[in-house]
Amino acid sequence: MPITKTTNAVYTLLNATVMEDGRLNCTFTVVIDNITNFNITLMVPEVATAAILDATITDGSSMRANLTTKIYEHFIATGEIVGTLTA
Repeated sequence: MPITKTTNAVYTLLNATVMEDGRLNCTFTVVIDNITNFNITLMVPEVATAAILDATITDGSSMRANLTTKIYEHFIATGEIVGTLTA
């Protein structure tokens, strides 16, 4: 599963749920300096959720792996998570 790392923080997607209103509710665990950890919840707007769910799988990866990657890419692009995507 991809993890987004900054200089001292690692984000791990725990859960992603499509809400009735079309938004995507994402819960992450954040670990800072390998010591402090806490959970955060970030919301993907309805339009972006539709784009994420409509993304086609072109590299042969599983749907779950592709969806997880697209969620990380969205939050990196919006600046809500700072870092780079790693495998």
